Amino acid sequence: LRILEIHMKNRGKKLSVCLLIALGGFPQISETIYTPALPSVADGLCASASMVERTLAIYFLGFAVGVLLWGTLSDWCGRRKAMLTGLVVYGIGTLACANVGSVEALLGWRFLQAFGASVGSVITQTILREAYDGAERTKLFSIMSGSLAFSPAVGPVLGGFISELLGWRANFWVLSILALALSIWAFFQLSETRPAHCRSVSVHKLRLLFIEMMQNRVLLGHILLIGTANGILFSFYQEAPFVFINQLGLKPSFYGILGLLIASATLLAARISFQYSNHFSAQWMIQQGTACILLGSILFILTVMTGNFNLDVLGCIIVVGSLFLIFFGIGLIIPNSLSQALKAYQSVIGSAGSIFGGSYYCLIAGCTGLMSILHNGTALPLPLYIGMLGLVSFCGSQMIRSTQSQQMMTRSKE
Repeated sequence: LRILEIHMKNRGKKLSVCLLIALGGFPQISETIYTPALPSVADGLCASASMVERTLAIYFLGFAVGVLLWGTLSDWCGRRKAMLTGLVVYGIGTLACANVGSVEALLGWRFLQAFGASVGSVITQTILREAYDGAERTKLFSIMSGSLAFSPAVGPVLGGFISELLGWRANFWVLSILALALSIWAFFQLSETRPAHCRSVSVHKLRLLFIEMMQNRVLLGHILLIGTANGILFSFYQEAPFVFINQLGLKPSFYGILGLLIASATLLAARISFQYSNHFSAQWMIQQGTACILLGSILFILTVMTGNFNLDVLGCIIVVGSLFLIFFGIGLIIPNSLSQALKAYQSVIGSAGSIFGGSYYCLIAGCTGLMSILHNGTALPLPLYIGMLGLVSFCGSQMIRSTQSQQMMTRSKE
């Protein structure tokens, strides 16, 4: 609470941490708030479970497209105008989602909703990257990352109770109210922070910047890390309702509370990153995070394969423990990777942030899309898929480590 009350000065202007957290966190709440109601959505729209799960994958596709646009647009018109425009688009898409009559229409409007919501992610990160550096930036990203990783867990808790009381469409009405509240808050409290030296990038320069960034092995490693870490996070929220509600018989509200308990691991990890950012390197914390994900996924797989995946005391302890490890690893990876990824692109941070964010959100969309394909009505695909993505995140960590070691050796020889 003490941290959230801090107002930090940026070039003589105040940045409200609470506002930035709200703007950065609402896209994740929008993604997961109706996940406890996915079985009800399938029944209400007469659609298959696999088709309804794709409404989550399409969300990240729209998010990726939006991230590619809003960062570049903010270099041209400013951070504040881009943010307010995106919030309006988000509100329109959310209202439309509440009134759809088919799953195909829901897919289309979810795309627009995500397109608008993505402004909260890319602009918030851009503001932090251009205003702070070093350990201070890592600490701020730890605060932001804790909220970003925890906010998807808030969604199922709210959505579970709302859908039980009012039906799944009510989740989108609640999000519409949230869109209005955030628009008013940002209109009165969000200051323009675009630095004077920030330059708008032409289409030709944007293409060259994209090519340059895609040839940067360290940056590619961070894309893999953030993409797979978030891919695990949202694949879990996508598949888990069918596993825990349909197969184990949990009520949607109880499922939301379970998700909140598991996601508390991300807050603990973010706190550790914040507290020890001056003692341990970001790369070291990333490596510990990938190790936790691999260990937790192995434990989760063994639990399902040995028949201990049930609601008795032992089964609950093992499952919650394994998922706690996985989410803890995610909480270590995301803030440290986000804080380090774009250090070489400060002069074009808005455009670089768009390319970077668009790249890893495309990866997240692919991860969640593949999870919907792997859905087969049993519990096993989820832990196996988490383990596979954990291996990919480990490869991303090693790519960064080996490239940085080579660069250090080259500089020492010179």
